[in-house]
Amino acid sequence: MPNQAPRAATNRFGFERIDHITSNFQTMKPALLWMEHVLGFEQLWEIAFHTNDVAAAQKRAHGSGLKSIVMWDPPSGLKFANNEPFRPFFKESQINLFSEDNRGDGVQHSALSVPDIVEAVRGLRARGVEFMPTPGAYYDALPERLRALTVGAIDEDLATLRELEILVDGGAPGRYLLQIFLKEAAGLHHDPEAGPFFFEIIQRKGDQGFGAGNFRALFEAIEREQQSTRGAGGVAPPPRLPRM
Repeated sequence: MPNQAPRAATNRFGFERIDHITSNFQTMKPALLWMEHVLGFEQLWEIAFHTNDVAAAQKRAHGSGLKSIVMWDPPSGLKFANNEPFRPFFKESQINLFSEDNRGDGVQHSALSVPDIVEAVRGLRARGVEFMPTPGAYYDALPERLRALTVGAIDEDLATLRELEILVDGGAPGRYLLQIFLKEAAGLHHDPEAGPFFFEIIQRKGDQGFGAGNFRALFEAIEREQQSTRGAGGVAPPPRLPRM
């Protein structure tokens, strides 16, 4: 028989490429300097916040915070987001808890881009893939939030986004992004030794940001997961992964 070229595997969910990679550090300054002076990257984006208000509502002693800086290579579009704990309550930050579980700094998540996030998420959910939950209050406030962001109307049905728990963010009329986060590997595979890494799925519709409004929603979702895993009351049981 004549030689036949192997057929490429199908990509049923339409994954296109890695949109960005996010890493967690106890302190990110050395990594930022290396990216700037060795790789020639430039700073693209920055955000910082704290969740003391959420902690008060949940009757916890205090919240925790995050600072994130995105570095990128303009010619290629390659982007690296970098997180560190935001004081005060450094040790209680979910970034610090990630380092404990990961036994050091490392990649928190990789974002995969798709052309149709609704169909991709619907298909993945039908196959039993689990995602980080989003509270219903997020969608109750979404229409007003989109107006405040000046995004205005979007193409997607809000009821469908609520059903699939897809997040929306943007910063200009008709320019927005949609994103969702899978559970971290330990929860996704029901194996504590699988670690804290997770995947993001993202569809960009004109917006090249990182979901500033959703960043906090993700942070709080991870914090809720950590609270349920480590126990209530802020008292952490032994780390999920063994120490080296």
